[in-house]
Amino acid sequence: MSQDLADIDVFQEARKVIEAFQNKEVGPALAWCAENKSRLKKSKSKLEFQLRPQEFIELVRAENNLRAITYAQKYLAPW
Repeated sequence: MSQDLADIDVFQEARKVIEAFQNKEVGPALAWCAENKSRLKKSKSKLEFQLRPQEFIELVRAENNLRAITYAQKYLAPW
């Protein structure tokens, strides 16, 4: 029974991430990556690497240029 509840939580979390993507919001997916960093690293996932440029693009689209530059220096330069 508890396993069933865990599965529901996973699907609810996935739904939040998908809905955020539809609204061009990458934040929830990045938060999920942070929560699951060790699992992602173990599987050699590049998900965070793929999400970071998208977040940068959304900042530029929103004409938040100073924040976009700061974001790029912090998150894109290390890649």
